[in-house]
Amino acid sequence: MPVLDIYEFSLLKLDDKFQYVWDNGNNIASVKSPDTTYMLYETQKFYAEITLVNNKIDSIECFKRGHKLDKYVEHIDLTNLTEK
Repeated sequence: MPVLDIYEFSLLKLDDKFQYVWDNGNNIASVKSPDTTYMLYETQKFYAEITLVNNKIDSIECFKRGHKLDKYVEHIDLTNLTEK
């Protein structure tokens, strides 16, 4: 599948969004609560947040920046950026 922009991605069905993120994304952080897991992926053109409720995909949202990134700040591993 070619590289999609955020608009093209937003038009996909849920299963196709998941497949695109799985094939083209890089998981950079996850946040868990008792029943919900949020997974942040980066693609070449945007971020995608996969929301799992009771281990099933509930939604996939895409964005470029903003407050949706805030909950991930303390969960992103930056050790690979500081290699000697």
